[in-house]
Amino acid sequence: MNNSSDNLKQRGGRGEDAAVEYLISIGWRILNRNYRCAAGEIDIVATDPDGVLCFVEVKARSGVTHGTGLGSITARKQQKLLAAANTYLGAVWAVENPLIEPNCRFDVIVIALSDGSPSRVILHKGAFTA
Repeated sequence: MNNSSDNLKQRGGRGEDAAVEYLISIGWRILNRNYRCAAGEIDIVATDPDGVLCFVEVKARSGVTHGTGLGSITARKQQKLLAAANTYLGAVWAVENPLIEPNCRFDVIVIALSDGSPSRVILHKGAFTA
């Protein structure tokens, strides 16, 4: 792996750590991080204080050269997240909570980085619908 992809991975990891810290600080319960399946990956699966099951995509940005974090969630990316969420619901949620049909939402957290460190967290609830 080259330095560029190492840096991207490190930046993404710092962004996800900051997102988890933020969500916990506002009363969310983290269920899974980096849930992977054949359909794709979900950065964070959590429940908000109202009990809504949230599938959260995290985007760490040090500028807008490559677009905004929210703007980077294309229709194709949304379809992949939806497919991964459906897999999660069938493979994990249904096993752990067989009698509970969850209210679900897709959120995006944009982490603004300053000198490589998280400086601002922006939560976009209901960033897109299934």
